[in-house]
Amino acid sequence: MPVTKKILLIDEDSNYISSLRHSLNESGYELIYWDQAEKALEIIRSLNPDLIISEINLSRINGHDFFEKVKSIPEVKDAPFVFLSSQKRVDDRIKSMELGVDDLIVKPFYIEEVVARIENLLEEMSLLEQKKFQHDKGFTGDLSELGLIELIQTLEMGSKSGIIHLTYRSFEGTVYIREGLIIDAIMNELPPREALMRMFVWTEGTFHVEMINIDHEKRLESDNTTLINQAKNHINLWDTIKRNLPSLDTIVTVRDQMIREKNSLSNFEKNLIKNLNGRQSIYDIILESSAEDLRTLEIISDLFNKGYLIESELDTKQPTKPLAHHENGIRGESGSSSNNKERIITSILTETDQEKSLTAERRKLDRRQYERRESDRKKNLSTTEHKVYLDKAELLLIREKLI
Repeated sequence: MPVTKKILLIDEDSNYISSLRHSLNESGYELIYWDQAEKALEIIRSLNPDLIISEINLSRINGHDFFEKVKSIPEVKDAPFVFLSSQKRVDDRIKSMELGVDDLIVKPFYIEEVVARIENLLEEMSLLEQKKFQHDKGFTGDLSELGLIELIQTLEMGSKSGIIHLTYRSFEGTVYIREGLIIDAIMNELPPREALMRMFVWTEGTFHVEMINIDHEKRLESDNTTLINQAKNHINLWDTIKRNLPSLDTIVTVRDQMIREKNSLSNFEKNLIKNLNGRQSIYDIILESSAEDLRTLEIISDLFNKGYLIESELDTKQPTKPLAHHENGIRGESGSSSNNKERIITSILTETDQEKSLTAERRKLDRRQYERRESDRKKNLSTTEHKVYLDKAELLLIREKLI
């Protein structure tokens, strides 16, 4: 059974209340009437009306002041607000609209007109609410500007829930966050912790944060602080080992004269060399390895030092940005990227900015009746009025003359 929407009406004139209540009831609405704005303010939180109508000219409080007090109450600040007034001056209407009032109805009015306007406003609100829930709330960026640690810390700071999708070359990974806490990490068929550690060293590629409620199995029991501290240690070891290597984007191959000496290698080293095809970068080998990334990186470093692996002369890959060093576990670069970083973090923490945007859109939609009236009024002006349109250069010339 649909919930009956509540309309709160404040007016010291009660002559029309009975007929309005009857028409609203027939349309499926409940009318709550008060003749004192102060009393209405005291109970408005508990009433939680879907729409508010108020006379502008109240004896104890100015209607515009009453409107601003209502909009300061979080529980009802988004409810459409309609003014009633016997004043017909255009400047009064403009003042009301500038405050953000959704509609203004001039007395005397037809009851049917008021009901129709209420239905229009509430229908617009319903459509905007649907749009709000259907809206893909997410943020996309570059891992060179904002790394996984920073993304997790940002979501934790705002106690946000969502899915972090990471992409590096042809590899993809996913991190699940519930109310700021890491609950799972998925990459290929790796265990959650190992998958998470591998993604922590990605300093290039892209991310997409999908801001949604998470109904997902918790597979990581450690808290964020523990996991991030482990990640920082992991990154430090990673950087220490790779200092002895060329760029991780370097294509590697096996030195021909060393192939016959493979018997001195471990089975893992033999398999690693066996699977090389001359087109893989160091990082490709790591990502394709069944062993932990630090272990694989260490073995590759040893094979380079022993002379088994060399840089390929047939580098078929386009050079890409190497996996950079990390400072204190936080990735990023100076310059313009820091501005992008701040913008993305602010966007995630202020998720309600999207709601503000929807509210602004609602205001625009709700004011269309006023704009139509203004449009009609302008059309009625003399069509013989001569208008002169100036381009930007002409306006600048006039400005110089005036100065």
